[in-house]
Amino acid sequence: MAKRIRDIGVKPKRIRDVGQHYPPVDPALVATALGAEQVAVRPKGGSPLAVFAARQAVARRILTRSAVEGSGNVRRQEEIPIAESDWDQLHKLAAALANGAQIPSVGQVAGALLKLSLASPDLNALRLQLQQSAAAERSAT
Repeated sequence: MAKRIRDIGVKPKRIRDVGQHYPPVDPALVATALGAEQVAVRPKGGSPLAVFAARQAVARRILTRSAVEGSGNVRRQEEIPIAESDWDQLHKLAAALANGAQIPSVGQVAGALLKLSLASPDLNALRLQLQQSAAAERSAT
């Protein structure tokens, strides 16, 4: 049987910061002071932890079969035009989400990503992406 250990030592005193508080520094101010220029716009939620959370949400949605046809939750099935490069990325993502016994289809991954993006829309990021896509299509033609 395990023996219980009791800590009867002195409780350390709480550390309190009583120094002066400064307001947060605007990143744009620092950038201009250093002579930096913006080279890319990082979309909101683009941190590695946010990507991991989205990956887990997609996997959970696929594994609970809520994105599968016949689950009673699917009302319509539409064909959506998609670029070949985007289709390849969906294939790679589906392969990355596969865990041996469960292999999601590309359609399941696309449906889960669509549902996630509609659940938390960032209109500014969406507007920027649509403008970039339109500009890329105009330059390709």
